[in-house]
Amino acid sequence: MATRDNIPDPSAIMRAVVQALATGEPRREGKLLPVVSELLGYPLDLARAGKPVEGQKLAQRNFSRAMAALDRVAIVTKQGKSLRLTSVAKTKLKSGKLRLPRILPDGDLKKKRQSEAVGVSGRSIIELLAMWKNAIRILANPLSRVSHAAAKQTIRNVTLEWERRTVEMEEGRFPWPSTDTKGGNGLLSLANAIPEGMFVFLEYRVGRVQGEPEAVRRGILARVFEGALPPVFPKSYMAEWGASGSPARLQKMAVSIAAFVRNTKRRRNGDFSDAIRDWEGDLAWLYRTYYVGRFRFASGWPETRV
Repeated sequence: MATRDNIPDPSAIMRAVVQALATGEPRREGKLLPVVSELLGYPLDLARAGKPVEGQKLAQRNFSRAMAALDRVAIVTKQGKSLRLTSVAKTKLKSGKLRLPRILPDGDLKKKRQSEAVGVSGRSIIELLAMWKNAIRILANPLSRVSHAAAKQTIRNVTLEWERRTVEMEEGRFPWPSTDTKGGNGLLSLANAIPEGMFVFLEYRVGRVQGEPEAVRRGILARVFEGALPPVFPKSYMAEWGASGSPARLQKMAVSIAAFVRNTKRRRNGDFSDAIRDWEGDLAWLYRTYYVGRFRFASGWPETRV
């Protein structure tokens, strides 16, 4: 029987997954796991199937972390219900230039999160958002360059805390601090009212009156795409945003902003030209910065025409 000592770490699993998909043939996860298990010499397929394998929870967690990392850096993508290497990953693999993302071992990750999250643990949802947003404002101001390093560290700390709380909430071990009145469940009802709730919560604002400067808006967008999101909405809604740095995350962002524009253009009262200009400018920036040369959406880049 496999023991905890020989459970493959996420890096080993990533290498095995890439090797299993190197033929170019898409594989469903159920068909991929036996191949990966054979390459690793560990019954990972049994662990995923829920059968009694010693250390099964760690094996499952390592597999999930490995697949999330491969998706985040666009090495592996889904084709229908099957997994395959992206065209860019195939090209790099053939030339020997494919580099897998670095994932800390589980114990080191916990230590790092605890050490870097000093000053954020126990803070309320509103306090964390204020720290995150203030750090983005500092980074957007070239005159505050002396404080940029500290601001980047604050963003890392808050992001790590969001990641930690997300994991603990999924395991049912962490009651997220409520911002509702007494009797609330701690989840923002905003997500049930509008599908763009995450942008509203993170205070991504456009327009002449209450809009943020361009550098701040794009700083928010960059960190929404690249980093963890605060677990303040129901799990089903959070799942729509995909993993950080993934095609799913970028598509959710682009589709949401394009919808803002189309819905606003349909309005017959008021002048929203400034807001529309900001949204369309930010959408074009996302396209140039993250989409071109990296991803390809099946539905194409979203349109803002009505």
